[in-house]
Amino acid sequence: MRKYKGFTLIETLIVAVLVSFVGLGVVLVVAHSNRILNDSARQAFYYSHLNYILDEISKDIKSGYLLTLPTTYSENIKITQRIGGVDRIIEWGFKEMLSDDYNGVFPFRRVDGVETVYKIIGLNNENYKEMKTYFTFPSDVAGTFKPGKFFGVNVIVEGNFYIGERSDWKNRVQNTVYCRIENDGVF
Repeated sequence: MRKYKGFTLIETLIVAVLVSFVGLGVVLVVAHSNRILNDSARQAFYYSHLNYILDEISKDIKSGYLLTLPTTYSENIKITQRIGGVDRIIEWGFKEMLSDDYNGVFPFRRVDGVETVYKIIGLNNENYKEMKTYFTFPSDVAGTFKPGKFFGVNVIVEGNFYIGERSDWKNRVQNTVYCRIENDGVF
């Protein structure tokens, strides 16, 4: 009898199936890693924008000399700044916008009646449809000024990110801005 060297059809098929499973596994791992990387990059992009808004609000509070503190928890804040002897009113809050391009809730900054709305547009026109700002104060500060007292204004900016109609993740950034109240309400 002669011995043939080589593989039988069954052996070849078994090896082909095993290589297919290993290849499919590698493709799935790479695809999953790529999705995680893209999601992380998206989240970093949106967090940086939320931090930008938070920094802008904090700068306004620090450069102001008078805050309007309606309650211990508010969705709006009014800051009075004095530039060259002239008072300027800055208001931060959020508003609902309904248009062809932007539907949702977004933070705004109003300076002497001129309004800037902060909208974040990401990849493939994905955006936050819900972005809000909140301000909290110690309960003994709201409505009354206690001279010489230090206190912190907690500034919170949060957004709910959507892809299509599905809410993908909720982001929240927060900062405490410390102020000192002088006798005439000036920081």
